[in-house]
Amino acid sequence: MLCDDCEQRFNINGERWVIRNMARIGSFPIWEKLHESKPLAANEDRVCYAGASVRGLRMDQLVYFGMSVVWRGSVHSWKDRAGNEHGIDLGIYEEPIRQFLLGGPFPEDVALTISIWRTKGDVIVGAYFPTPGDTTDYATFLLYIPGIEFLLSLGKNIPEPTRLSCSIRTPQKVIYASHSVKRNTRQAFKRYMSGPDRLKRIEKTLVEVEKVKAKKSGTPAP
Repeated sequence: MLCDDCEQRFNINGERWVIRNMARIGSFPIWEKLHESKPLAANEDRVCYAGASVRGLRMDQLVYFGMSVVWRGSVHSWKDRAGNEHGIDLGIYEEPIRQFLLGGPFPEDVALTISIWRTKGDVIVGAYFPTPGDTTDYATFLLYIPGIEFLLSLGKNIPEPTRLSCSIRTPQKVIYASHSVKRNTRQAFKRYMSGPDRLKRIEKTLVEVEKVKAKKSGTPAP
């Protein structure tokens, strides 16, 4: 879909660093960087960190990555392994976000909240496509990659607490470790697996699991 220059831009400005630091089985570098730092605030659900002050944490890379993936979900329809197409509509915000990705200012009436899985041991090492949220007065889109959730909010009616949770507009470049990431991710996968192509999706998932097992054991997959 993209030219070589844009692919390289996305890689340098976000993909390479985020993929290297997202969760994997037994490892989650971003979680480790945050938990070595003193939080700004905490409650039962989430812990807030000043991302700009966390050693080794690249908030600019996280923000750029999240914005680029959501934008790509708007300008192109993507297929999952079951052959189902996925796409979103960013409306009037698609072009301002494109300009941001080209080096322009962060768009007005846009907030990106970044949260990670709060507990390291049970992270779901998976991902789902940018998905519309259930807000009514303004638009929201959720994206999850292993251990990291991106919540993009669009519109003039974005609540003030959401604006204050933006990971790029706030001076501290706030980032959260939240139990809501687990809840949201489990609900997203539950919806995915309960759709009309449920059996096809389950079968393809099982095939992928067997391939991984075979690769680790050195035996051919059935």
